[in-house]
Amino acid sequence: MPHVRAHLLLVLFTVISLPWQDGRVIVGLLVLLLAWHLWQGAAAMTSLGRGVWRLKWLLLGLMLVYLWLPGREPLADAWWPAMERGLVLLAMFASVHTLLFSTPPDRLGAALAEGLSPLDRVHLPGSIFARRLAMLLAQAVEERRSLAQDTVGGGGWFSWIPRRLAGEIRRMEARAAEPADDFPPLPDLGPTPWHDWLICILAALALLTLLWI
Repeated sequence: MPHVRAHLLLVLFTVISLPWQDGRVIVGLLVLLLAWHLWQGAAAMTSLGRGVWRLKWLLLGLMLVYLWLPGREPLADAWWPAMERGLVLLAMFASVHTLLFSTPPDRLGAALAEGLSPLDRVHLPGSIFARRLAMLLAQAVEERRSLAQDTVGGGGWFSWIPRRLAGEIRRMEARAAEPADDFPPLPDLGPTPWHDWLICILAALALLTLLWI
């Protein structure tokens, strides 16, 4: 995988350009992203599938907006725009998932802190936001593992899961309210190899070229 700096910029550029890409480009990008997840193994595919399943109601809402709400286009002509918007959403999620799956939360937070640190000069908490986001991502990963290992007690699912989640939310809110100096230090990302920047630039140029074809 490319360095987290180059990977983050590439994902951001991809997500921004996707709504203006042709449908065939979106399908091709989805195929490439699916091939990447297959190459990463069963864990990546399982995580991707769970994320797509969580998007089911949003995808259904897009279909309803395009197909059943009053509009200028006949119902038969609205299928492709509805499918295209759904594919854009899936491509955005799959692109972001490559970053979240392959990058530890602390390294992702360090990259975000570097990118958002200029906001501190105008009295906006860019680096603090990045540190809190990294902490939240790390906590979410740990909670997912913990919940997957725990067994349901005699009171049933609804007797302990909501209370546990509420307690964790209160704990994270209290942790986030602490001074920024008390946050754990972010790792040093080191220099980004030149070939990673080259891959990022070439991919961005390819996406720009496809916008004009």
